[in-house]
Amino acid sequence: MIRRALVALVLAALLVPSSAGAVDRSRQHWFDYGQCTWLAYNKRPDIVNYGAENNGFYHWDGWEWSGHARAEGYPVNHKPRKGDIAVWGKKVGGAGSKGHLAYVRALYSQGRVGIVEMNWNGHKDARRRTLTAAYAKKLDFIHHGPGG
Repeated sequence: MIRRALVALVLAALLVPSSAGAVDRSRQHWFDYGQCTWLAYNKRPDIVNYGAENNGFYHWDGWEWSGHARAEGYPVNHKPRKGDIAVWGKKVGGAGSKGHLAYVRALYSQGRVGIVEMNWNGHKDARRRTLTAAYAKKLDFIHHGPGG
C-alpha cells in the first residue's frame, strides 16, 4: 500500500510542469550548497528558470546574473527593492573573480540595504548583513520581471 502511494507521488511529480517561480530540482544541482548562487537560486528561481527555458543560459557565476537577467527582460539597476537579487561584479566591493550574489531582505533609513548571503568571506551558511547606501550603489539589483 505504501509502495503504491510512493509510486503515485513520483509519477504525479513527473507529470506536473515546472513553474518559473519554483525551484526546479533538475537545475538545483547547478549550484552547490553554501555558495551564493545556491542561496540566490533558492530565493529567486524565476531568474534562472526563465533564462534556461527561454534563452538557453546554462552558466550562472555570480557576475553573470545581471547580464542574463537584462537579456531576459528583467529590470536591472542600482536601486534596491525588497526581494531583489543583489549582484556584485567581478572584484567589486570585495567580491572575487566570479562576483557575488545576495538576497535583499529589507530596506532601511538612509538607503541602507539588509541582505542575506552565503559564502561571503568563506562562510558557507546563510548570514545577514547591512550594506551602506554608498556601498549598495556599486551593485546591480535584479527586480521581478518576465519570469517572476
